[in-house]
Amino acid sequence: MRPVLTIILFFTIALSNRANCQPSSSRLSVFTYAVVPDDLKTCGDDCFLSVNDKKQHKLICRTDYDKALIQINGKSIILSVNKKLSGSRYEEAYSNDRYVVLLKMMDIKKHPPKYSFSGTLTIKLDGKVLNQKKVIGDGGC
Repeated sequence: MRPVLTIILFFTIALSNRANCQPSSSRLSVFTYAVVPDDLKTCGDDCFLSVNDKKQHKLICRTDYDKALIQINGKSIILSVNKKLSGSRYEEAYSNDRYVVLLKMMDIKKHPPKYSFSGTLTIKLDGKVLNQKKVIGDGGC
């Protein structure tokens, strides 16, 4: 009986240590935020997850056409525009060494000089989709 318990204990500890050593994308969470740095408050797009978030100005992503801002696990991530990854006029792509953010705008309603849209926001980490959400947003100058 004692050897069986020893073996069970050994495997339990080994599996527990293995789970703690492997990075898991499920531990990464995308957060909404309200504070935007001054250098990102120029012309661009504000993306929200819901009408309620829009009323409370809780952003999921902010772009200024050159940069994008997202929050992952409470940490601000700034990405640079990546025109090579943009698929069309209504798809914006931003990246850094690990993350890619794709904003695909659909159902665009223009009310010059601004516009509103619905679309999808895809966040990739090391080439794998970390998060994909339907968003609504406003853009313009």
